[in-house]
Amino acid sequence: MAKPDSVLEAYLGVAYQSPEEKVLRLLIELAAQFGGAAEGPLLVLDEARQELVFARTVGSEASEEALVGQRVPVGKGLSGPAAQTREVQRGGCSTSRTSARGRPCSRACGTRSRRRRG
Repeated sequence: MAKPDSVLEAYLGVAYQSPEEKVLRLLIELAAQFGGAAEGPLLVLDEARQELVFARTVGSEASEEALVGQRVPVGKGLSGPAAQTREVQRGGCSTSRTSARGRPCSRACGTRSRRRRG
């Protein structure tokens, strides 16, 4: 697992605990609050590998220790489709109110719900 300072420096050129890093942390905290989330991540795109890299998380030291440096392939998980489509994803939904697979979203996005299996 990478240290937070090395990921920030490598991908964003931001020194750990610099004024810029503090602004990034504040922006992530505000975004998490706005979305009603207890935690929030900042992922950066590794274009060469087509992966998202967790650069910073807020809300839980345990999450930061576990996630910083972890990678998500573009198109996978919740963040991957956001990078692929360049649309905000929330609870598996995009701003166009369809899932990453083009299906209608659940009630969480204010549209009709899908039947759940099992």
